Amino acid sequence: TFEKAEALVDTFGGDAYSFEALEKVSDMDIIFNATPVGLHPNENETPLPKEYIKSHHIVFDAVYAPHKTKFLSDAEKQDRKSVV
Repeated sequence: TFEKAEALVDTFGGDAYSFEALEKVSDMDIIFNATPVGLHPNENETPLPKEYIKSHHIVFDAVYAPHKTKFLSDAEKQDRKSVV
């Protein structure tokens, strides 16, 4: 939730943005998916449309199954860095 993101920011620093501010993602260095989006039975879903993933992004997905989520596959198709 956005509230949990704000709590992480309070602890570790940084910025938290709601889904209404997706354009802010382009200013970030790392995109970390810690939502259940992409987890079985929703393997064909992604938390972020691929057009928001840029060449400078490092992408991490905390979803553990499937090993390569649609989110990470989209990042790789965009010729971007990805971390599994």
